[in-house]
Amino acid sequence: MKKSVSLKKILREINSSVNRCVAKKKPVTLYEPMRYLMDNGGKRIRAMLLLLCTSMYSKNYKKAMPAAAAIELLHAFSLIHDDIMDNDDLRRGQLTIHRKWDTSVAILSGDALAALAYRTLRELPPSLQDRILDLFTETFVGLCEGQALDKEFENQREVKESEYLTMIGQKTALLFSTSARIGAIIGGASAAHVKSLGLFGYNLGMAFQIQDDLLDVTGDERMLGKEVGSDLIEGKKSYVSILAAKDNRGRGMLDTFRTMKNTAVRRETLESFRKYLRVSGIQVKAETKTEAYLSAAEKQLAAFKNTPAKASLLEIAGIVRERQS
Repeated sequence: MKKSVSLKKILREINSSVNRCVAKKKPVTLYEPMRYLMDNGGKRIRAMLLLLCTSMYSKNYKKAMPAAAAIELLHAFSLIHDDIMDNDDLRRGQLTIHRKWDTSVAILSGDALAALAYRTLRELPPSLQDRILDLFTETFVGLCEGQALDKEFENQREVKESEYLTMIGQKTALLFSTSARIGAIIGGASAAHVKSLGLFGYNLGMAFQIQDDLLDVTGDERMLGKEVGSDLIEGKKSYVSILAAKDNRGRGMLDTFRTMKNTAVRRETLESFRKYLRVSGIQVKAETKTEAYLSAAEKQLAAFKNTPAKASLLEIAGIVRERQS
């Protein structure tokens, strides 16, 4: 395998491009919250996917930078609105925008990020704009549909595993897939290769989300940057909660998370729930499902030539496999 493209170098370039998009100073209550969120870390995996898929076919991956920045801006939009809808206090260890400012500021900043994403896409060559804007718009709609399903599921006593996988396919995996597809299109890939790289991104996104669900319960609070078990407290459906709801013991603990206000009791229940996930086999099933999606992602790259870009895509899959936050 050839040496991979430097992910640290690409990350610096993505951050620089995103920062230029939100550099305007006034109105302060519009741009300051956007910069606050964009400066608060982030793996930029989606943007990296896009640039690396361009690099599979072109030495000049920087020509795809506007699209990479747009993807990150759209992702940031979704985070702001997700935090509001989920009533989250922390994002990556810092106050969420609606907590640091207020909900009105958060909504407006999120909306502006989506608008800036479209404006940034207009920096792409005119010959590519229509195709990419159509794909970007369909993805935007899909994200909203996924979020709507996520909220609907909170009020459903039972959600099938297949229904949940469909939801995260739209809410999470779709943006991964679109990132890879856009990058391949800009690079000049064939339709078959665009499809294969899109499937790589989709499976990577599915693995990312199921792993996220597990980390919400089993992760380290300092590394996660938010309260462990926060999704359970809000009554959100996750891969592990859907499996746990299939028996009385699991349902009982899930009900305690949703109804109990005493923090000490919640902490005690969380420790019991962690043990339950281990002894019931749910944790292993979630880990196995994650690995199955990662293997499916890597399989999509098997037919591609061994290049630095391919090595980097496999490196990203490895990062997702080992991540703790």
